[in-house]
Amino acid sequence: MNIIDSFNSIISLACRRACKGMIVNCSKLLLAAIACLLVTTNFSCTKKETGNTLPTEVSLFKNPEHFPAPAYRLENNNITLNGFELGKKLFYDVQLSATRTVSCASCHDQSDAFADAGNAFSTGINNLKGVRNSPAIMNLAWNPVYMWDGGVADLDLQPIAPLTNHLEIC
Repeated sequence: MNIIDSFNSIISLACRRACKGMIVNCSKLLLAAIACLLVTTNFSCTKKETGNTLPTEVSLFKNPEHFPAPAYRLENNNITLNGFELGKKLFYDVQLSATRTVSCASCHDQSDAFADAGNAFSTGINNLKGVRNSPAIMNLAWNPVYMWDGGVADLDLQPIAPLTNHLEIC
C-alpha cells in the first residue's frame, strides 16, 4: 500500500467515524486532507527546491549510537526548510479548527515537552473533553504507531485523526 492509498483509507475511516449521528464539515475535512498531503510531499513532487534547504539525504540523518534505527521512513519524506516551516504554521494555526479557537499546540504545549501536562484528558473545541491525553510529541521517528491506542500506523497521516475528531479540532 502506497502513501496515497493509506491517505485515502484514513480519510475514508475518519469520514465514517465522524458521520455517526452528526453533520461533518466537509470543507474542514478536505482542508485537513490537503494539508496532510502537502506536508507529506513537502511540495517536492515537481519543483526542485533551491535556497535554504535543510539536509535532504537520509545519510545525513544522525541516529544516536544508543538509539535503534528509526521506524519512520525518512527517505519517503525528506526534511526541508519549507516543509518544516509549513508544519510549524499548521501546528499553531487555529484556523484549522471548527471554532477557530484551538490548534495542535493547544494540547501539545511547547513549554511542557509538547504534551498536555496535568490533564487526564485533553480539551478540544467548545471546551469538550476528549477521550485521551495528548502525549509528548518528541522522538516520533522511532515510534511504529501513534495515538495512545496505536490507532494510526503512519506518522505522515497522524494529523488526520485530531483534525477530524469532533471532540478535538473538527
